[in-house]
Amino acid sequence: MDALKVKIQHYVPRSYLRRFTFDKAESKVRCFDKTKQTTFEPNVKNILCESYFYDTEQDVHQEVEKALGVIETVVTSALEQLLETRDVTSLNDDARFRIALFMAIQEHRTPDFRKKHVETIRKLKEKIGRMFASRPEALERFNAEQDLLLTADKMKSLQISVMKGCPEFASILTDMKWALINNPTDTPFWTSDHPVTRNNPVGAGPYGNMGLLCKGIMIHFPLSPKLCLFVGDPIGYGKTPDLLTCGDVENVNYINQFQVQRSTRFLISNKTSFKLAERMIKDHPNLADPDRDRIELH
Repeated sequence: MDALKVKIQHYVPRSYLRRFTFDKAESKVRCFDKTKQTTFEPNVKNILCESYFYDTEQDVHQEVEKALGVIETVVTSALEQLLETRDVTSLNDDARFRIALFMAIQEHRTPDFRKKHVETIRKLKEKIGRMFASRPEALERFNAEQDLLLTADKMKSLQISVMKGCPEFASILTDMKWALINNPTDTPFWTSDHPVTRNNPVGAGPYGNMGLLCKGIMIHFPLSPKLCLFVGDPIGYGKTPDLLTCGDVENVNYINQFQVQRSTRFLISNKTSFKLAERMIKDHPNLADPDRDRIELH
């Protein structure tokens, strides 16, 4: 039975990564390891994946891996249409929703989700520890309960539970402002092990500024080295043209910087140079740490 199971499970689909290959015949991309600051040229089948990444004790038939495969298949035609027409208005409601669902799931299916979960538990334990230092028995009980949530199976189960709620996120995404960003320069758009990025130029209030309904929220999802999908606050960006063009390398780097900031460890490109990433890591060494802090717990 185990021989029939899928062992190597991708958290970024190979079908998506193939759009960033420099060697189509061999399906090879150029990959920058932020931690080691080295570049190598793997086949897409060998990167952004882990053994039994989604399998849990309850999912003995690999239903999650199968469901993700179905979603990847049904979104293919919609993405190809977008790449061919370069026109977001060409998408009907169904195609738009399929892309939105793919984006929502992609944002929550990566190792970054689990690292945020671990960080949240760690910071929660620290905060509760300060509050209940005078009650060691209660604190010990609380810490033991939180530690149970850090087991690999529990983290996978939580991630899967969130992914099951992604149709709701997708419904919100479909009602936001969509635009395509064209890149005519020689500098390609990059992708990464966490390709769907959220950013917000509007300052965070007491409740944060990264929610899909927050004023100023913007999402970038590179579709190829030459095309990036933008989804943003429909009020703040409502008058944005449906097709934008990066006039120079600086505009391309503005979008690529989000991949450097949000990726866990690996950047993907069809070209060799990762000078922007090297420069950003030199200025902010924590970007090279897969376990760096990502959240603030108030």
